[in-house]
Amino acid sequence: MGAKFKGGERTMFEKLLEVEKAAKYLGVSEKTLYKWVTLKQIPYIKLSHKCLRFDMRDLDKWINEKKIQPSDIDDFMPDFDTKLFGKN
Repeated sequence: MGAKFKGGERTMFEKLLEVEKAAKYLGVSEKTLYKWVTLKQIPYIKLSHKCLRFDMRDLDKWINEKKIQPSDIDDFMPDFDTKLFGKN
């Protein structure tokens, strides 16, 4: 493991996840993660031609940006209540 800063903070390198660990962190397959990278749908760091890393802080921010709030459900699925509860 890399060196630690004073106070036990993790180094920048230790906050970077390899593809396998990032996929597990997100709960998706590596194939899905590579697809998102190809489509530029997820933040990543390209250290070299074949070396990708994912900053956990960026992934957490990305996840939070994807959240749909209850007040936004009508924008996402206008007929959600009707389909779920049979309301008219």
